[in-house]
Amino acid sequence: MPAPARSLAAGLALTLDAAGVAGFSQLDLARQNYDDPMEGMWCVGLTASGFEQSAGAGREGQFYAPLRAAIDHFSSEGANCFRVPITWERLQPTLGSTELDPVDGFLDTVNYITLELKGYAIVVPFEGIGGGLRYQNENVDMADFVNLWTAIANQFASNDHVIFELFDYPLYGCHDGDCGTYTTSGGYGGFFGTSYAGSDSDGRFVRAWLQWCQEAINTIRSQGADNYVLVPGLEKSSCRDWTGAEYWGEQNLEDYDRAGNLALFSLNDTAMRTAYSMHQFFDQHMTGSEPGCTGHDVDGSWELGWSADKGCLEQTVAMAQKYNKKLWLTEVASFTNAVPGSSEWESCESKMDSFLDRMAGSGVFLGYQAMQFGCETCGNFHEDQWSKKPYNLDWYNLEKYGVTTTVTSSTSTTSTLTTSTSTTTTATSTTSTVTTSTSTTSTVTVGMLTETIALAPVTDNARVVLPSVGLVSAAALLHSVLC
Repeated sequence: MPAPARSLAAGLALTLDAAGVAGFSQLDLARQNYDDPMEGMWCVGLTASGFEQSAGAGREGQFYAPLRAAIDHFSSEGANCFRVPITWERLQPTLGSTELDPVDGFLDTVNYITLELKGYAIVVPFEGIGGGLRYQNENVDMADFVNLWTAIANQFASNDHVIFELFDYPLYGCHDGDCGTYTTSGGYGGFFGTSYAGSDSDGRFVRAWLQWCQEAINTIRSQGADNYVLVPGLEKSSCRDWTGAEYWGEQNLEDYDRAGNLALFSLNDTAMRTAYSMHQFFDQHMTGSEPGCTGHDVDGSWELGWSADKGCLEQTVAMAQKYNKKLWLTEVASFTNAVPGSSEWESCESKMDSFLDRMAGSGVFLGYQAMQFGCETCGNFHEDQWSKKPYNLDWYNLEKYGVTTTVTSSTSTTSTLTTSTSTTTTATSTTSTVTTSTSTTSTVTVGMLTETIALAPVTDNARVVLPSVGLVSAAALLHSVLC
């Protein structure tokens, strides 16, 4: 495969340190790439499995469209934002094309979620676990990736309820002609495949992925699409590992000995609608491949650093606050074999409730999607929230953080915000409904933080504005100085 033309991503101001090694200035890392009235955790729901199934079978295989009955059910439970993974081959029959030609049912599914239910659909290319940046099992290059996003942006530029997640599990691929090491058993292992050794001490892998993401954002905006863009990181984009979690990433970047995915914070988005896609599972190894919720608090007992709560809610959140970034937990799950009502069940539920409450209170997360519905045979404790409903869906508090919008007539829209009040001493919660058809003011409580907001009249195309939870004063000062 020919190497793509080498280009420096637009807007990346690289500097040289005293040692002559390319590095980022604090201005680069703190560049504002999200400035939108949609604040708070305004987009919550589930992953809708189907179009990514049998990924290795190419365009055909045994895929299926998520059931509308399931989508309706979870919408009634508070979900307003569904993640729709689909393989690259099912989006484009020809690699390198700038046209989108998805398989039957895909556009109908996205349109049903966004146009009929007035919710949000996250479109994410996904080649299956271990598939990575490949098309029909062959490594792709950055030009192919950019062409794919040109096609997706052209298709959905007129529908800003479609959210673009650039890729699920970026791995393998070719960068500047480097396709990784060749083996007789597996062919070329891929450029990004070698980054999973847990090192990247010079930052070359993250900086290469930064180029891919920047060029994708550039082409999306050049198509006139101002849709939200979610940018995943390397190392499975784990929220706990985003900062390096004490074991991987470029050394001595800013204040971090192991900077993880930090370099991705230097992305430039002219529409300022970019957030960072992360995953978090809560089993003891935080992989989502076993039951249990000890990953919340295994700090110090596992060889690879922090617990999920410390690494994600303290370290990664602090980094996002420092550099004025927004985050999105596109995969979150806690699987269990515990009996409902047992002490283990209640303990795991309480930990998840606390985790989500702290996410909301941090002011940096825009949404989350629970794993998953529509896959009865996925196994590995990835229980199907539809076939085994309700399983543990209540743990994810969709009704607490979700926002729903319904059209009541051809000329007016009613927006309903389900809000809650909670304390640290009681599990009792109260809900209230705020209905707007003219300008009004309402006090909305998210987690432990309360803020009064003005709700503008809502139309079919208007966005519901949720309260912005303020960042720490240091982050606000950094924002005022640098942005």
